Amino acid sequence: MFFTLQVILLFYKLCRNEVIFRGKSFSPNKMRDIALLRHMLWCRGKWELGHVPADLCLMEPLCSNINTKRKNQRMATNWSTPPPGTLKLNTDGAAKGKPGPVGIGGVIRNHHGFIWGTFSENIGIEDSNFAEFYAIREGISFFFSSPWAATHSLVVENDSANAINWAQHHCKVPWQMKNISNAIETFLRKSTRITFKKPTRLQTDWPKQGY
Repeated sequence: MFFTLQVILLFYKLCRNEVIFRGKSFSPNKMRDIALLRHMLWCRGKWELGHVPADLCLMEPLCSNINTKRKNQRMATNWSTPPPGTLKLNTDGAAKGKPGPVGIGGVIRNHHGFIWGTFSENIGIEDSNFAEFYAIREGISFFFSSPWAATHSLVVENDSANAINWAQHHCKVPWQMKNISNAIETFLRKSTRITFKKPTRLQTDWPKQGY
């Protein structure tokens, strides 16, 4: 209710300035309509109101049943174990900005879900697409530097559709990342037992769990 009063006073002041400094005629109806519109846009931006009449929100704010607690919805990855004789490499990359400081990492698990190896690295200033693609390259390099490359197949999972697409189709890679693509292609020539996939995502609600 206090914010509603602030909106009305603000637009009353603006309308007064238009009358004094620009010689315009004062229109109470216009002031009311603008205040109503601005107030409703603010409310819909702050809360998930759904379909709430604008006049009800302004004239009877206590009756609009505004729920100030948003559900914290996140997308959880549905991780599945690889078949026996196969390892699964999950990689991720993130950039704080576009571009910005970039970090990458990954984990290799066996068909029981046990972790066999991890890696992480800061790679300077890049964007998120570069980070995701570079993480795949580093993960495959990590796999080939281990003794498991001679005995196991590898499934590479990454939640970036671009990175997975580029790893599978080198002709679609942007020229700025051709060096990464060439390195991945070199690894793929060493083994035909490497596949790429994007993990399945499930929408879940995790309210008040500290995530």
